[in-house]
Amino acid sequence: MSRTKNSIRNVKTALFFQAVSILTSFFTRKIFVQVLTQEYLGLNGTFTNILSMLSLAELGIGGAITYSLYKPLAEHDEKQIAATMALFRQTYHVIALVITLLGVALAPFLPILIHDLPDISHIRLIYLLFVLNTALSYFGIYKQSLIIADQRR
Repeated sequence: MSRTKNSIRNVKTALFFQAVSILTSFFTRKIFVQVLTQEYLGLNGTFTNILSMLSLAELGIGGAITYSLYKPLAEHDEKQIAATMALFRQTYHVIALVITLLGVALAPFLPILIHDLPDISHIRLIYLLFVLNTALSYFGIYKQSLIIADQRR
């Protein structure tokens, strides 16, 4: 398949999954609002915002490395692809470690970060699970960049 056809197919697929994601998000949010208390919903938003700030540690490295894969993929330079992917893997493992360490370091300061800390049992454990979820995603995401760069998503 040509790169143009792959790109068109990628756009169609991305639009479809974006629509599915929006619908799923809408329905899950509606269920959360009906089932969970406002404290849990606020906590979810706060933890998500804290981890978004920690995720700035990536600093766009993923986009830069994905871009650097285009030429080796077009030229079928497997040695360069392997070297770039190894660098990408190492970089993302370091980022995951940094996010984990910073996230754990912030755990004792939750009462300061959250002005009116709700009375929810195991709030630090919930926060640490959020941190773990975010950090673990970096261990596999570098592989996705190869698929994106090859336009076979």
